[in-house]
Amino acid sequence: MTAEGLVVRHTKFGKSRLLPLHPTTRSALDQYLERRDQETGTGEYVFLSVKRRKLHANTVRGVFGRLVRSLGITAGQGQPRPRLHDLRFYFANQALTNGPEGSTGISRHMVALTTYLGHSDARNSYWYLEATPVLLARIAERCEDFVNGGHP
Repeated sequence: MTAEGLVVRHTKFGKSRLLPLHPTTRSALDQYLERRDQETGTGEYVFLSVKRRKLHANTVRGVFGRLVRSLGITAGQGQPRPRLHDLRFYFANQALTNGPEGSTGISRHMVALTTYLGHSDARNSYWYLEATPVLLARIAERCEDFVNGGHP
């Protein structure tokens, strides 16, 4: 962690990036790190096992599943229960749905979101634009405006 945010190192593409954090997120993470350091000591990773090793992905998914069940969150008809990766999808979707209007603002927002998600190319983030009826409607409106001589 730095004063600017959380540094994510050695991602699956071998890159590092800085994630700016909202003050409330920063506060919660600081509290977690203080408690973690008391219980397990410091380590190279933010989330550590009691043996001070990084958490295995299966362990994280298993804990998330138990939390979902303990909170009484059920699956919809014919739907699976929420998965950990759904939080990432929801974040990206909300960032785009509630993001700036206009092509310039959206373009800048997509670049920031692409970086935040750790995608190697903005094209890997664009599928989030098609994820909900709200976003599809915004895309359709912009396309119609463009076809009718307006600006994209």
